[in-house]
Amino acid sequence: MTAISIVESVRSGAAAPEAAVAASLARIEALDGALEAWVHIDREGALAAAAALGALARGEIENRPLAGVPVGVKDIFDVAGQPTRLGAGAFAHSSPGTDAAVVARLRAAGAVILGKTATTAFAFQDPAPTRNPWNREHTPGGSSSGSAAAVAAGMVPVALGSQTVGSVLRPAAFCGIVGLKPSFGRSSTRGVFPLAPSLDHVGIFATTVADAALVLGVIAGPDPADPGSVEAPLDDYLAAATAERPTPIIGFPRAFLRDAADDEVAGHIEAAAERLRAAGATVKELDMPLRPREIFDFGQPVMRAEAAAAHAELFAANRDVYPPRFRDFAAAGLQETAVAYLQARVGLHRLRWELLRRLEGVDALLLPVAPTTAPRGFATTGDPVFCAPATYTGLPAIALPSGLGDSGLPLALQLVGAPFAEAALLGVAAWTERLLGFQARPPLG
Repeated sequence: MTAISIVESVRSGAAAPEAAVAASLARIEALDGALEAWVHIDREGALAAAAALGALARGEIENRPLAGVPVGVKDIFDVAGQPTRLGAGAFAHSSPGTDAAVVARLRAAGAVILGKTATTAFAFQDPAPTRNPWNREHTPGGSSSGSAAAVAAGMVPVALGSQTVGSVLRPAAFCGIVGLKPSFGRSSTRGVFPLAPSLDHVGIFATTVADAALVLGVIAGPDPADPGSVEAPLDDYLAAATAERPTPIIGFPRAFLRDAADDEVAGHIEAAAERLRAAGATVKELDMPLRPREIFDFGQPVMRAEAAAAHAELFAANRDVYPPRFRDFAAAGLQETAVAYLQARVGLHRLRWELLRRLEGVDALLLPVAPTTAPRGFATTGDPVFCAPATYTGLPAIALPSGLGDSGLPLALQLVGAPFAEAALLGVAAWTERLLGFQARPPLG
């Protein structure tokens, strides 16, 4: 079920809101013992919310763009009445009485919050228990591992995650689904536990570009209580993702991808560029201002210092029981100098300017999402190096499933757009999605 098909059924009266919720709960019960995508399920609350929606007058339901859609929420977002555990020990748990701003918008739009999905500890690198639905011996990516796996396995049609470097795009790519990271500030992060506040983005997982666009239309917009949200014009994102559009102009930094991607991924992206060109797109080869690893390293002082600041009080009281990778990262952040932090901030502003120059005259940049398909084992959640350019500069980006590798694991491509031009990016993504025609799903019951 797609979110759009659920909404159409509920609005027309062809199905009760409880139907999609019950189907999702049944799917979770059948599959999650093996995948561990969820850390909390609010079965009674979800069924009650669906029943309350079904009791509304037809006109009220028709005004709710996500009527009856079951949604999973990464467990760093506050959901009233559900625990927030942050993927960490009891010292970090809380019981919020209010929703995160974007969760409140989902509820107001008629979505039904099923529960909380697994995250790596504090949305960093210490892995969650979640397994990849395509092959349980491989990582689903991080840090939004549970949200990506839940959507890929058909447990929910859409889910929320967050990205500070690559934690929406990479899990989406590894799990063979769509991952949308809007521009920085497009959606409120109020009620989302921070990792690095100047880099944290709310993101969306879905099986189609149109579903991601539908959810963006609900959660986008400024929040007066969030100083990081931006007052920028909004568009009809669903219309942009479903309308016919001219063939796009794509910027393609071939040498950049060859610098860090393995042969399979690099060859796949090059073949995708040729398919775009053969379908009528203009593909312009261009350079990038820095090499992939240089860009990734450039933003690390910002991440370290801001993570240490966000955790200062909690870390001081609980350092010994922090997960090991985050403990080392926060400790390094406490040693970061103001000079290094400010130099990195200036460098990221320069990088943004350079990328905006490259976006002049093109509709999107074409990049890989990750250097490889999902790695085997759970010592790593994968390499976010190709996600860093868009995240560090706050540009919107989307991951699209685009094929299967020799291992049977998903391959994906990334499209990066201009700031606050999500409508244009979604239009290009939908055009590309139709061209690629990826329909494969994980081999699950």
